[in-house]
Amino acid sequence: MSKKMTIDQQPSSTFHSSSLSLIDARDEFMIYQRSMRHSERTQEFYRETLRRFVNWCHSSDLNAISDIDSASLRRYCLTLVESGLADTTVHNNMRAVRAFFYFLEREELIQSNPMKRVKMPRVEKKILPAFTDDEIERLLQVCDGKDFISVRNRALILFLLDSGLRCDECRSLKTADIDLQTGVFSVVGKGRKERVSRIGTKALRELRRYLRFHRPTTSQQLWIGKQGDLTALGISGIIKKVGKKAGVHAHPHKFRRTCALRLLRSNADIFSVQILMGHSDITVLRRYLAQSNEDVLAVHARCIE
Repeated sequence: MSKKMTIDQQPSSTFHSSSLSLIDARDEFMIYQRSMRHSERTQEFYRETLRRFVNWCHSSDLNAISDIDSASLRRYCLTLVESGLADTTVHNNMRAVRAFFYFLEREELIQSNPMKRVKMPRVEKKILPAFTDDEIERLLQVCDGKDFISVRNRALILFLLDSGLRCDECRSLKTADIDLQTGVFSVVGKGRKERVSRIGTKALRELRRYLRFHRPTTSQQLWIGKQGDLTALGISGIIKKVGKKAGVHAHPHKFRRTCALRLLRSNADIFSVQILMGHSDITVLRRYLAQSNEDVLAVHARCIE
């Protein structure tokens, strides 16, 4: 009598790799993303990047997973490059495809992983500029009014500058999250990891001023507009609009870079900055540190011939 199949021996899926359609494979991957409680932003990233990949495959008559080989994936990468996308965008799209195929391999939905023989496109690792002191001053001057929008925008700029929060982290904050006496607050970042941070005296003063203002809603969210809670896209739009008025190229992530660079220039140790910024490792901060060192050498060169 044959032995019963153990749990570990049972197939992980009812799909057969030779007949698994690309759409079914994509749907399985997205179910996995939801089951792991990955953030909506992460899920949206995979939805959009895999939508592009699936559309290209169908246009190339590649409808089943078994139709796709390493050569197909290289052709897809070349299509992305030739479409004029930025290097980072090409890399991110291929990163999503790589995650997709490694998932299929783990789930034994494919017999071999064609992505293992495909090199990821290179991306130049460059540090984008931070705000200068003059640019910060120009941004604040644009928000020097006494109306609700000006007061809120000024508080928002100083808050981002001191905290270095990601745009979505800033959007998620509630008024109750912040100690208005000390400026200390907690925030849930990437990977649902909670960390503690703070803002300085000037930012805290402007935040209190904003919160004392007649708020148009009874929302518990920290950042609101006249029509309700601000979204991450709304915050980004505000910063870009203020930047345009000030003649400064501005977006939320630039405040994050500026915050990290200011901390490093003030001799904060790199591991403390990593915790404050919510970075998973210090790779990015090492590049910031290199930029900080270059700034110091430039000052030395100006002062000593």
